[in-house]
Amino acid sequence: MPPPFLQDFPNDAAARKLIPAAYEQHTPTQRQPGTMGGAPFGSTDMPVGASTMSAATIAERQKEGGGGTVHIRNESWYTLLSRCFHRVSLVAILLLVSWPVAAADLGTYREFKIGTSTADVIARTGAAERDVKTLHQRPALLQELSWRPRYASGRTSADRDSVAAIVFSFIDNQLFRMTIDYERSRTEGLTKEDMITSLSAMYGPRSTRPAPIAPRSSFDSLDTPTVFATWRQGDVMLTLNQSAYGGGFSLVITSVPLEALARKAQATAVTMDAREAPAREAAQAKEQADAARAAAEKTRTTNKDTFKP
Repeated sequence: MPPPFLQDFPNDAAARKLIPAAYEQHTPTQRQPGTMGGAPFGSTDMPVGASTMSAATIAERQKEGGGGTVHIRNESWYTLLSRCFHRVSLVAILLLVSWPVAAADLGTYREFKIGTSTADVIARTGAAERDVKTLHQRPALLQELSWRPRYASGRTSADRDSVAAIVFSFIDNQLFRMTIDYERSRTEGLTKEDMITSLSAMYGPRSTRPAPIAPRSSFDSLDTPTVFATWRQGDVMLTLNQSAYGGGFSLVITSVPLEALARKAQATAVTMDAREAPAREAAQAKEQADAARAAAEKTRTTNKDTFKP
């Protein structure tokens, strides 16, 4: 029985006239393998199910360059991978856009940055070199600068800076810690949650790791602050503290490795001072005695030259 599309013709000869080169073994144009229904050179057509065509129809289609089964177009692995990557990238972009503000550098507070030099901080605060207090000179140079922001005259209390004072701590000319004490009148009525929300908007979500014990406040040495929130970013740690007496808030930004060096240097300096204390006290006593003798001799000489009986 002839194929369905040939049943309307009286014989095969009529079909051959309508389809030139249908039965030629060598087609007039060169056909690349795999371009029509073949798999050798990248065809992605995948047969689905068994063919419902007769053997004669399959043979006719194969002579024309087609296949004997029904094919559907299937995506290549490259296309699938590209789509997955596109979707992942889209999700990442949406997450970044949904974040309210990019988290600020944890080691930066206003115009001050952890790791900067003593001279840079002096220049930014407008302080003088004599305002820098030297705590120890050996085995490392430990210094401290206490600074209170100047209030501009004629400004209302609502325009005043919320910072009461900042203590900058240095080791070998590097800023390793900033202790910021907030003006109590500017934080009055604020809760711990209010402070955490404000800082989270700037520095991102706080850390869930246990908070360390905060150092004593430089401006209220009898008041030990309690750490109730911590932020971490690389080698920098930020702690939000509240004083046990008065309820004032403070912020401490620290370079963890530099602070470790400062603590070690301070401990060594205390040990050295204790060991050298007797010799140092003896030298000071001798210096004072020599100065007293020199002053007495100078007075004697002056009076001797001017004395008249």
